Amino acid sequence: MSNAISKNTAKEQELLVRVQRNYRLVERLFEKLKSYKYEPKCPLGFEKLYELKRNFKLFESNQSKIIHLFEEDEHGISSLSEKEIQKHLDRFKQLENQYTSYIVEMCGHSQTEALNNLYQ
Repeated sequence: MSNAISKNTAKEQELLVRVQRNYRLVERLFEKLKSYKYEPKCPLGFEKLYELKRNFKLFESNQSKIIHLFEEDEHGISSLSEKEIQKHLDRFKQLENQYTSYIVEMCGHSQTEALNNLYQ
């Protein structure tokens, strides 16, 4: 029985670490968007930047909710389903893809440069 509990806890901890690591990356990407390097040069670019920033803020609020629920729940993530957390991790991948496509389209970087920019 204790083996099952420790397995569950290890899985919960892994999910929490992934969620926190993704959040730190999102914070860095959001800061990069504020740089003049990524300033749009056309109306469509401003719309895309606005949409991207809005998605960052939605991700951040969802992230805060997940962390808060995890910290408040004495049983770990029982109040959150694994599906919810996986959905949040999928949202991170979507946000990452939106950021990369924005960099490629608006800044003229290649796909490789944009991906390298993600993790610097």
